[in-house]
Order: sequence, then C-alpha cells, then structure tokens
Amino acid sequence: MRTTPALLVLAASWLAACQNPRPRLTALIPSQGCPGWQGTFTIVGDNFIPATILNPETGELTTSLEGFQTSLGTDQDWWPLTGTSWLSVTQVSALPPGSGPMLFAEGALLDLKLIDPRGQAATLGGAYQQLTYADCAASTSAANLDAGSTAEGGSPFDAGYLPEGGRPGSIP
Repeated sequence: MRTTPALLVLAASWLAACQNPRPRLTALIPSQGCPGWQGTFTIVGDNFIPATILNPETGELTTSLEGFQTSLGTDQDWWPLTGTSWLSVTQVSALPPGSGPMLFAEGALLDLKLIDPRGQAATLGGAYQQLTYADCAASTSAANLDAGSTAEGGSPFDAGYLPEGGRPGSIP
C-alpha cells in the first residue's frame, strides 16, 4: 500500500485539530505587592478550560471546575497559591501561599505558573514583584497624606480641625 504525502498532511492536521488548546497567561493582578499582603490574585489569560469527564456507564459528560493549580516562584523554588478557583476561560483567582503573609524575599521578581485540570501548563515570567518594606512604607505614607489632606491644609485628625461649615468633631 502506498501512502501519498497529501494523505499524511491531512492526517497530521486532523490530529493537531483534536489537541486541547494550551492555556496562555497574560497578566497577574496585582503584579506587585507589599510583604504581608493577603488579598486575592486574578490570573488573566486564555484557554483556561475546565476538565470534562465522561461517565462510562451513562455516557454523560460533566464539567469539573476544580483541578487548576497555580504557583509563584523562580527556577527551583515555587510556592503554591491556595484557593485557586476557575472564574471563566480567561480568568482564575487564587490566594497567596497559605492565605497568610507572602513568603518571598524583598524585591523578588517571580514567575507565575498555571497547570489546568488537563495537565496543560503555562508560565508567565516576571509576573509578580514583592516590594521592599521601604517601598511599601513610602507608598503608604504618601497615600495617607493624600487621603487626609484638605484644601485648608489641615487633616480631619488634627486637634481643633473644623471643616468648613461643619461642627467640631465632624468629618467632612
């Protein structure tokens, strides 16, 4: 039996079309944070496809939203994120390791890794930067000054502060 090149190309394209798309990571929100941050990460990308399970007895297909694994790290040191939840084919959420303070060195630039329930993996290099304590203290001080300043130059927390048209002890 003789196989033609066209038949081989057709077979190869058919097999390629049957493969599951690989996840693709485009962003981690937030992309930087202070030590001790305990918020929620939003992982953004494409092809975050849940697992589809075939029940051999009934022939029914069910979808499982569980099984996504996420981690932050570099080279050989990876820290799993917890509470990873599928939100959509373009978003997954996760919590910092152990739902507690971040464990990373100050100034560390970390990669993000996602493995979907089908075993397909994607990595986004330099996705998260752990800020230094000094950077966090400076940004917190600046934010507090901006939030507390008033047009009169006083703060609602200054002794004797009286907002325009207000009464003592009131905050505008």
